[in-house]
Formats: sequence, C-alpha cells, structure tokens
Amino acid sequence: MYALIDLHCHTLFGVDDGATNFEISKKMLETAYNDGIRVICCTPHFKIHRFEDDAEIERYNKRIVQNFEVLTEYANQSFADLKLCLGNEIMYHNDICESISSEKCRFLNKSKYVLVEFRPN
Repeated sequence: MYALIDLHCHTLFGVDDGATNFEISKKMLETAYNDGIRVICCTPHFKIHRFEDDAEIERYNKRIVQNFEVLTEYANQSFADLKLCLGNEIMYHNDICESISSEKCRFLNKSKYVLVEFRPN
C-alpha cells in the first residue's frame, strides 16, 4: 500500500471552519489513517481581514499551537506511523508578502512553502 500525504486539511479542532471539537478531529484522523494517509498537514485558515489587530493574530496562533499539541499527542498514542505537521491556508491579500515575511502566518511544516487560497471570483 502506498502512503499518502494530505497537504491541506482542516482537521485541527476549534480554530476555523473545520473540526469544531476534539472528538471530530479524532474521527477525521481515524478516517484519514484508514484511507492510507500517513502525513497530514493541518492548515487552518489565515485571513488577515478577519483580525482586528496583531494581538488577535497572536491569540489565534496560540490557540492553533495549543490545539495542535493536543492533537499530535493523541495521534502519537493512537497511530504509530502517522505524522502531523502544521501550516496555514493563507487567503491572498494585498499585503500577503508582509504577512508571510513577518511570520504572522505559517509555512507548511516550517518549510519554504506556503499554501495560498484565492477567492473563487
């Protein structure tokens, strides 16, 4: 069986429009694992226009890290060969380069790559 990588998912609970709680995240991991996925990059949304200021971005990022640590601990205990990593799905905006260079948003798994979302229109 081939091992699959999911580079874009909203498995991380309580941070965006993906999993609303830890139980749903656990079910999503189990489903992914049963489908042969062995690397999952959690990519919660980063939409600069939704934040009032840098302090709100900081709080959002702190919640992401806290929830990611909880989910990673569960994954490590439940699925020996499943690796979770972290990034953001970054909504394109006029100052996207500043958001990326200032590290307000995340690269995929601390690499040099970002996941950019474009509006459908």
